Amino acid sequence: MALLDMGASCTCISAKVISDCSLTPVGKQPVGGVHGHQPTNLYQFRVGVVFSQAPLPSGIVSASIVAFPVTGAEFVPPTPGIFDVLLGRDVICRGSLALSFDGHAILCV
Repeated sequence: MALLDMGASCTCISAKVISDCSLTPVGKQPVGGVHGHQPTNLYQFRVGVVFSQAPLPSGIVSASIVAFPVTGAEFVPPTPGIFDVLLGRDVICRGSLALSFDGHAILCV
């Protein structure tokens, strides 16, 4: 699960994602948050956005995927198990995102 975080300049991933994807750090960078700036491990990965089509009569759903290369930082989720990715402006601003108060969203890339 990911949280769209318009306040985050970069996308961040939890230790669970790092472990599940067998990622290794590519460096460190100071990352700011409520506890000040801390040197934090950086990882390279891709973030994919799936755009599905209406199901065919056979039940098959076709989709296209747009994937963005990302260098993101490790973070500790405030409540483990709720979300493991903070999707930051480095990904969100590669397209146009419209959110409505009724829970619907439109993403164009």
